[in-house]
Amino acid sequence: MNDLIGMGVAGFRVDACKHMWPGDLKAIFESTNNLTFGGRPFIYQEVIDQGGRSQKLHLKLKLMYMVVFVTFFMFFIPLEVSLRYAIDIVLA
Repeated sequence: MNDLIGMGVAGFRVDACKHMWPGDLKAIFESTNNLTFGGRPFIYQEVIDQGGRSQKLHLKLKLMYMVVFVTFFMFFIPLEVSLRYAIDIVLA
């Protein structure tokens, strides 16, 4: 990541973070260099969570939100239902 930061990359999306321990991710993210133009790189974690999770995973996800930004896939479920309903009304 530091090599990429040195080339001007200012942000990262990290996939499948629920399979990694939040403490390890935090150590990796904290070891990144500052951006060449100042500040810290923008990092967010991709965590697909659509419910049905165990208590252990629930705790892990809460810890991940404390490390850096996390995508929130649950947001799209009610959005999808609303859009499908709206499309049905328009097409009716």
